[in-house]
Amino acid sequence: MKKSFYYLTLFVALMMGATVFSSCGDDDSEQPLPPEPEGIPYFAWDDAENKLVKKYYTEHIDTLERFIDSETIPGGWYYVEDYVEMHGFINVLGDIHLILADGARMDVQGTIIGQTGRENIYIYAQSEYSEKKPQITINSIRYDDYNGVNGNVTVNGGILNVNSRSYAVHGNLTVYNGYVELNGIYGVGGDLYVKGCQSIVITGRERAVCGTIFFEAPYMFLLGSENMSFGNHEVSSGMSVNYKHLETRGDAQGGSSRRY
Repeated sequence: MKKSFYYLTLFVALMMGATVFSSCGDDDSEQPLPPEPEGIPYFAWDDAENKLVKKYYTEHIDTLERFIDSETIPGGWYYVEDYVEMHGFINVLGDIHLILADGARMDVQGTIIGQTGRENIYIYAQSEYSEKKPQITINSIRYDDYNGVNGNVTVNGGILNVNSRSYAVHGNLTVYNGYVELNGIYGVGGDLYVKGCQSIVITGRERAVCGTIFFEAPYMFLLGSENMSFGNHEVSSGMSVNYKHLETRGDAQGGSSRRY
């Protein structure tokens, strides 16, 4: 009887050890990553987190290819995946959101006209820092009296290049990330807001920024004034200047003086 009890106790102890070993093995195993949310990914500024965050657009989204031969683009969300070329006067009816895939290009030989001038154009990239940077180029040089963009522009990533014989952007320009280069009689017709960037170059034959410049943190500025003086300036917030050229980089250590 005692021997039977001994073997029964040994059997229970072995089973408990096996159970504990199995449980420890499960705890050490790699847990599967959660599935990526559905929708089209893009990076946009989040005011609550005060940084660029990855988001997903899950509603209906259109492509600009459908409007290549149209003079009107309704407000809404659009996906630019490859290469899109548009010509002439492009009327924007409402706010436009453009998600640019890595390596995508949008080439506008003409002008983007917001009917009221208060329309907003939002530009997003699908990667925060991509080797194949997406780019939007707007060239309205052949239209003497027309702006490159008539409205407000917000850049969350990618490259924006605008050339005009009037205002490059006739509205406010907000930059959270990316590369911006503007050329015109006036670079920015309204205010310039910068919370982050890779580089910004704005050249206006009369004035680079007509409104006020606002920054979250100091950036290195290279400024050329009307009398063509030059120098390095760290601008923090609320500055209004009458310079013809403005250049800033996200890395303040990268700046160096040169004459304009």
